[in-house]
Amino acid sequence: MFTLGRKVSLTYRTNQIILSLSLIYGIICYILTTDIAQSAVAAGSLFVSWALVREIDCRREYAAFVAVGIYMILQLLFPFHISLADLSDDSTNAGNQSDYRKASFSD
Repeated sequence: MFTLGRKVSLTYRTNQIILSLSLIYGIICYILTTDIAQSAVAAGSLFVSWALVREIDCRREYAAFVAVGIYMILQLLFPFHISLADLSDDSTNAGNQSDYRKASFSD
């Protein structure tokens, strides 16, 4: 049987480190942005970057933390997030999507 999912066992030291680091990073992002969704995405992205590199190089347990460090530095220097829609309430462009597009491209 083939599965892609693996259990995250807390008996491994690296798993304990990454879970606590993700939690701390999520809390720090929440303090800085006061947006719970954005901080959850940042913490989840931190964990996923570690997990992907961990899967690529299974023999070196601590090598995946290099990717975590790079991710944290890039996230702090160049904040980015993936959004499917702008959920902000802008009263000047409410209800008219074409006006919203014009306003966003004219800036």
